[in-house]
Amino acid sequence: LMPSILSAMLSNLPVKCSHGRQQRDFIHADDVASALAHLATSDVASGAYNLSSGSSSRIRDVVRVCQEVTGSSSEIVYGAVPVARDEPKQILGVNSKLLGTGWEPEWTMRRGVSDYVEHLVSDARS
Repeated sequence: LMPSILSAMLSNLPVKCSHGRQQRDFIHADDVASALAHLATSDVASGAYNLSSGSSSRIRDVVRVCQEVTGSSSEIVYGAVPVARDEPKQILGVNSKLLGTGWEPEWTMRRGVSDYVEHLVSDARS
């Protein structure tokens, strides 16, 4: 999702999306790595854990954050991508067990998008 949205926005091309009402739990790769390292070195960790942010964002809101961060004037075309009938409306990880070990995510959605945009722009210059 992020690569296609941001690539289009950085080129000021139209962004084709589903209706955007689905809710998803996004977590930055650095937070996943941090959680795994924390669990590997924790004396209290045992069993299975959901590595998730514990909060969901509507796809429309994610697209809005991407547009704000990039400053793009791309047209957002909602409904251009079909949604499967059996696609869940919400996917949300329950991370209370993980948080109970003392770990907390450090990356916000906006910070993660900003970091990824910086990476894409830097790669484009190389």
